Amino acid sequence: MTRMLVTSFNQPGNKLAEALLFKREALASGLVDVERTDELLADWSALPNELRWDAKDPRGVRRFRGRGTQLFSFLDLSKPGWPKLLADFRTELEAFLAKLYASPVDVYVVGGHHTGRHLELPRLGNRYCQSIWGLTRTADVLDHVVAIAHPVDSRDLVWVGDTLANSIVLGGVQQRFAACRMILVLGCNALSFGEPWQLWAKQNGGLTPLVLGWDGPVFMRGGAVQFPDKDFASFHFWSSLKALVPSNETEGLAWLWKNHPDQIAQAWGAACWAAYHDSVEPGHRWLWCQRFVKDKKVFWRRAAARLPDGTEWVANPKYNGKPGQKAMVENKP
Repeated sequence: MTRMLVTSFNQPGNKLAEALLFKREALASGLVDVERTDELLADWSALPNELRWDAKDPRGVRRFRGRGTQLFSFLDLSKPGWPKLLADFRTELEAFLAKLYASPVDVYVVGGHHTGRHLELPRLGNRYCQSIWGLTRTADVLDHVVAIAHPVDSRDLVWVGDTLANSIVLGGVQQRFAACRMILVLGCNALSFGEPWQLWAKQNGGLTPLVLGWDGPVFMRGGAVQFPDKDFASFHFWSSLKALVPSNETEGLAWLWKNHPDQIAQAWGAACWAAYHDSVEPGHRWLWCQRFVKDKKVFWRRAAARLPDGTEWVANPKYNGKPGQKAMVENKP
């Protein structure tokens, strides 16, 4: 069974649409069999009301339906009240998170602000960590959510609050990612901070996943306008992958990861071009490819991928969707 896990802090609505469509189209392609949200819905009613999002008291885990599917949104855990939730319902929240990561993960999707940050936590040995989170840090806001220790001498996954006491350490979770083949970062800096994800996942004989996302700071497509499915990369991505798998191959995604990881990267680039290259919102064109000059220095915001062998691929600015062209080119110094 090929399983996907989505832990997103993107705002429900358009900003969560990429994750929703990534899940929906993956299941429709047959390359992924199940997403963890669906497996855990049976446990939803077991959560105390205080941990379930409610419009009158918007904190806790939110079950969000859209684009023909559903996901958990963890954004509201980032709002003031996290310490109190832990104080009153730590056991229940820890149990829920433990179940979230209880099964092997083949495809992992993380969404939200994304960077590398130094976390001053004795439990982490003050090590450099990989972080994905929801809101900017304040005195009473969860920060650096889903933080991974680096250097890779820890198999833990940590939901990090403002203090060690306000954090949840999920010990040994890395073993669930030992067969993970793909990580999608729906946020900034997937290229520059992709390696720590790979190093963490491949510990103790694990596989090295391919990391997809973007190079540089980007914004997920947002706003009040209800964009059609075709305006998101995920709508195009999975059907392209499906077409690459021989009809008699039963291990579709595993086969692609082993034999043609470069083609997965090319499919991601082509999907980002199809969705974003002609967007009327300039900021959304960053999700394909945009060149900037500042203080006589050139920098980019663009689709990107880091392959299992460590090579980096980025959007080809000359690509225009014609057959035979490469949507992604190797990122060389």
